[in-house]
Amino acid sequence: MPSMHTLSTTRRVTYVAVLSLVVYYSILSSIAEANSIGIGIGRAPDYTGSDDHRIIPMASFSYDARIGKISSEQIGVKVDLIKSRRIDTGPILKYQTGRSNDLKDSQVARLPEVEGSAEFGWFLGSGIPLRVLGLNSDSILTGKISALTDVGDGHGGSSFSSSVAVVTPINQQLRVITSLGSNFSDENYQQSFFGISDEAAAASGLSAFSAKGGLQSTGLTLIIAKGLNKKWSVTSITSLSKLQGDAAQSPITKRGSTLQLFMGVVFNYQLSQNQQ
Repeated sequence: MPSMHTLSTTRRVTYVAVLSLVVYYSILSSIAEANSIGIGIGRAPDYTGSDDHRIIPMASFSYDARIGKISSEQIGVKVDLIKSRRIDTGPILKYQTGRSNDLKDSQVARLPEVEGSAEFGWFLGSGIPLRVLGLNSDSILTGKISALTDVGDGHGGSSFSSSVAVVTPINQQLRVITSLGSNFSDENYQQSFFGISDEAAAASGLSAFSAKGGLQSTGLTLIIAKGLNKKWSVTSITSLSKLQGDAAQSPITKRGSTLQLFMGVVFNYQLSQNQQ
């Protein structure tokens, strides 16, 4: 039977992966080829607001089913119910792993854990070629919004994210995606991850802090996707986000950094189209 330390370490690594891949999956899953799987590795902050980093595993998938395009969404799935290149929309079901106390920062580690729980929500995305807007470019402008709420016993809050991206095909094998994104969360979410109660302050040595809802972060992402052959492709991602508002003012963040850098690479394998 796994030890409590092993379970906590696994949960910590998974939590870091979730936080770091939000922008990655929000952009890339919407343009990924159907019927594909991917695996890779990344370097991510130890927790949101940390200036420590660790190596994490990465994975993705996309499957074109009768009900729609099913693809990975962090630790979970989303279903694009409309098979159209003009609009993507459907439900999201994922697992939010919370925050464990197995962290490099000993003071933050003494804060109460945030229990993991399921989240349910909806997404809406679309894209338009820049040529339609009268520009002499092969690039595509895409946008996406999504909302999630806790349906378990975790943070008890809700979050909203939005992103705008430009997908630029350099040639048949190479695409470059640049994106601007923002994340908002309500008071319950903010307090769970950035707030510190009087009891938690006494246990950790950090100052008590009440976190209000609002803008949590803004970020810039660069994704480069290159085809290696008919079956394999490789994707690199560099994402720099900045915590905002109470997320930035929290003593948890002040021990680390408001700037959060993620870097990773994923190798994708294209499955045969008739494997449905």
